[in-house]
Amino acid sequence: MFQNANNGLVQIEGSAKFYIFPFPWQFSKVGQAQFESFKSITPYIHFSKFEDENKYVNISNDSIQTSLDLVEKRYLTMGANINLLEIYHKKYPMKANFFGIVNYNLSQSQDENQITNNLRSLGYGIGLHLSSKRFNNFGFDYKISIQEFDYHNHNNLDNVILDFKVPVMKNEAEVFYHPNKNPNQAIFVRLITFNHLGGESNASFYQFQFGYKFSIGSRTVKK
Repeated sequence: MFQNANNGLVQIEGSAKFYIFPFPWQFSKVGQAQFESFKSITPYIHFSKFEDENKYVNISNDSIQTSLDLVEKRYLTMGANINLLEIYHKKYPMKANFFGIVNYNLSQSQDENQITNNLRSLGYGIGLHLSSKRFNNFGFDYKISIQEFDYHNHNNLDNVILDFKVPVMKNEAEVFYHPNKNPNQAIFVRLITFNHLGGESNASFYQFQFGYKFSIGSRTVKK
């Protein structure tokens, strides 16, 4: 899509939110600022389909040249986000929540002999999510998170050296529009950047996504 950049063909995402303690607390008796702790947990699954010539992490002399490729070329991610602390004010359209992250990831590698392997990792981290209420059927979301992907403890391969972890900073900005004033459907545009935080500090990649999302059986928790 962008000059000679590698392109993914499609990504399918699914998630479900389960409320744990959806009970607001006021910071003080004066004012309308509130917070909620351990409000919800959101399990999710992401499946990505890449072009055939770009779907593998290249292996040379049993080594991976750029470890961030393992994160970029994940074809399956399963995990959950835990809402640790949510802060908002009833009179303002923005809210913020701090969340924990844990996920399981799969990538595919290929060496000089065309031998392929599935490479596994456990990711974990913490992030901040800023979101706006719907305004004229438009909304905005921004997330920043720091994650570490552990390949060292989750693979046992003789032909690939994976004795490392991959620390990453992720930024995600999304603008969405609700057609027909339906809050359960949205068309979105999303930009995601990944920056390596370790020795390969100059390594990075980005994803530009657009698509359609909808919710089924959703309901609002009364406060």
